[in-house]
Amino acid sequence: MKIVRTLILILGIFIILFCIFGYIDYNGQKMELGAKQEKNIPSSINTDGGAMTLSAVSKKYDKTQFGFFVIQNNSTHTLTIPYENTADHLKDGKWYEVVLNGLEFPDKTVTLKPGKSLKLDIATPNYKVGKYRFVQHFKDENGKEYVLAAPFEIVWPSLKNVLGQFD
Repeated sequence: MKIVRTLILILGIFIILFCIFGYIDYNGQKMELGAKQEKNIPSSINTDGGAMTLSAVSKKYDKTQFGFFVIQNNSTHTLTIPYENTADHLKDGKWYEVVLNGLEFPDKTVTLKPGKSLKLDIATPNYKVGKYRFVQHFKDENGKEYVLAAPFEIVWPSLKNVLGQFD
């Protein structure tokens, strides 16, 4: 019984500190806002060969979760997708690129064939609570460039989600 109380106390202290500081410093990365971005970036593009879409697996993620996103290639094009992706933060009605200092992407790409999908993720612990969009750039086999964005929101973690991570 004493161990349970101690664990609850430690968890309570963790939650209080989490709420005070507003983020967990994940691998030394802290969120900053960069340059202002385009106002409208679509989540789906129709080409002569079909549609390409980017969607969030969930519309809301809490600060203790990873954000997952899916690119669906329903076109006739083979897509080349770099590992590098970004997120934009909505502040005062304008989109700003999220800059995570110390975050580096490998200089690699993934090929997405027609009719296939690809699941991507981002670590959200460094993000402040608010509205975001996941932004992915890619090219087709002809070198034509595309950009898609999927909206999502970062919310405070619920006790259920925090405790569920220890199951």
